[in-house]
Amino acid sequence: MPKLVFSEDEARRVSAVCERVDALGVSKTWIAAQIGRTRQNVTEVLNATLWSPGTLALIEALVTRLEAEETVATA
Repeated sequence: MPKLVFSEDEARRVSAVCERVDALGVSKTWIAAQIGRTRQNVTEVLNATLWSPGTLALIEALVTRLEAEETVATA
């Protein structure tokens, strides 16, 4: 499937959140359940085949919360 052409900022956001998701080791199915989106929608956003600013913002917020919880748990 072809990738979309994003602005520099959009591409950076997608790339950054993908790296953060990979580092946390959570599945796209789990993310979808947490943010109320379909697995397909989450997968397409993370694979840069669909631009959905709302879904991206929800994923970013979820990852930020998970990272904060992980930091507190290890402190």
